[in-house]
Amino acid sequence: MGYEMTRKKRRMEQWQHPEKHEMTKIEEDEANLDDGSPVDSTDSELETAGTVKPKKRKGQGWSPTNREFRYKQFVGRQDKLYILKKDENDKLVEEELADLVVIEKIYENIDDNTFELLLKYWYLNQWRELSIKRSQLQLNELTKLLDYGIDVPNYKASQIARFLSLQEKDAPLHKSHRHLGWADRKGELVYKHQELLGRNLLDSSTYEGNLLLQKGTFEGWKQVIKQEVLGHTPLEFALTCGFAAPLVSLIAKLVDLEVLIFHAFGDSAQGKTTAGRVFVSPFGLPSKREGGLILQWLATKNGLVGQIKQKHGLPLVLDEASMNRMSDFTDILYLLAEGREKARMTKEIQERERASWSGVFFSTAEHSLHQKSNQNSGLLVRLQEKGNVPWTRSAENATEIKEGLLKHYGHAGPKFIEFLLKTGKDAILNIWKKWSEICYGKMVVKDGLSRRIADKFALILATADLMNQCFDFSVNKDGILEFLLEMDQENAKGRDLGERAYQYLRQIVVQHQMRFIKADDKPNGEIWGKMTRGYDRKIEVAFLQEPFKKLLSDGGFDDYSVVLRKLKEKGYLDHERDKNTRKRNVNPTTNKRELVYCINFDNSFEKLLNGVTLSSSQVQTAPRKSKGSNKVSLTEDHDFPEEP
Repeated sequence: MGYEMTRKKRRMEQWQHPEKHEMTKIEEDEANLDDGSPVDSTDSELETAGTVKPKKRKGQGWSPTNREFRYKQFVGRQDKLYILKKDENDKLVEEELADLVVIEKIYENIDDNTFELLLKYWYLNQWRELSIKRSQLQLNELTKLLDYGIDVPNYKASQIARFLSLQEKDAPLHKSHRHLGWADRKGELVYKHQELLGRNLLDSSTYEGNLLLQKGTFEGWKQVIKQEVLGHTPLEFALTCGFAAPLVSLIAKLVDLEVLIFHAFGDSAQGKTTAGRVFVSPFGLPSKREGGLILQWLATKNGLVGQIKQKHGLPLVLDEASMNRMSDFTDILYLLAEGREKARMTKEIQERERASWSGVFFSTAEHSLHQKSNQNSGLLVRLQEKGNVPWTRSAENATEIKEGLLKHYGHAGPKFIEFLLKTGKDAILNIWKKWSEICYGKMVVKDGLSRRIADKFALILATADLMNQCFDFSVNKDGILEFLLEMDQENAKGRDLGERAYQYLRQIVVQHQMRFIKADDKPNGEIWGKMTRGYDRKIEVAFLQEPFKKLLSDGGFDDYSVVLRKLKEKGYLDHERDKNTRKRNVNPTTNKRELVYCINFDNSFEKLLNGVTLSSSQVQTAPRKSKGSNKVSLTEDHDFPEEP
């Protein structure tokens, strides 16, 4: 106590009268202990009554079997940290400083070259661990660790920080990553999985994220695949799509390529989720639970981006879109296909770093996503759907797959990655191009989007080709090709924008007949247009311009001018030369001719109108012969008598 009072008095005098202060021998010794120079563990002054001579153990750090060490004036023994001080007799003695806390490991994150520290500390009669950022060793941050049980109150913080700074140099370094998939590492292409994969690795790294990437054995996984998956084309397709994720991501680094999205919809008993388990099993836990690669559509857009970001070439399932309350999936589907989030600015008006991803998504729901999205053709290319498919052979088949893959997963993917690296980018590109030509040539119905779709399907077929070379089992490439072609033909029916708009407007008119004037009806409420029978007995529906635009917008058709052009190309739009409109007298009470969009439906349409008989007494469009010519012109409106 006397020594402490004397020291405090000297330090007070030094602060008040620094010009009069002279450093004493005790303070010189304390300064020497704290100057950062090594301390010789054989120093006779360290021999203290009733204590064991502490030793500094370089390069070993702390462990339960190595419970005694020294770093300059700090001594660690058992669960306590001591500090060496000189007593009144100028002899070093140990003074208890705090419950022991040490840096157990240092983790270097190779994703962004930052460091985290794993602290091991004693609290309430047991050892505990806590990971912190290295910046939390600052005094103002260190004291916040009190909440976790670390003995670091304000009056101890500076000494604890000094001790940890010294001890940190001997803590073992482990390199780790949280991002998954393809990346450039020191000029080399690598793939981040449970371990770092590459051909010319200069170092190693271990995954430290919250996903579960490996369990069981490759042989165990392969046995499940051979017994329960092979021989059933839908499951072989799902398996191949999973292996396609790294291939798609790899090719996307070389050419402009979007993320592939496959959507399976239909009744819940068809095995869609089981197909999703097969899809992700080569690379990680095939489960919806924490750590699994089966994600929920139920998340918000930002939540979903948070789960998929910085994953390049890792297959992911988006399960049960039916659970999501979104009425329109358009924006999120475009976002997923784009492969990166929208640009955002910081408070300093600088572009914020954007999250990105690439590969393949496998989506499931009871309903079609096309039906809950806008009608743009671009989305029909980005999203490929397959409905009402028996994904599994039976309930027993689904159970065996689930139980087997939960025991064995995540080993086949790395083997395929190593095979891709060995094969090389040029060979992979050539295989892809070969299958693109085969796929396009096999398409029965072709349109302006078929070439792009063939390129996408070829990625799956190229993967099947490479899988058969990599493993000692084979998937049926011809069966997968046929599966893809069937999918294309089903989706092709909906890719014709003009036809889709025509069928949509036909449905709207039938459902809302009361909004359209027939013959000499009197207006009753809001009017959208007028229905009459044309000269060729087709049914003409003249839409007022504003209701027409709103109806298209409500139906998911973003650009009405594009729709009009497509309707014109299909011959459904009756119009004046170089225009999209005609003039019609829609409202009989005003007797005013207005510019309208005239859509012609065949005469079978009249049968859907609740027995309503349409008049043809209104102004109609008919052929007109030009003077001195037998040629017919359709450029003017004429009145024709009502048909008998």
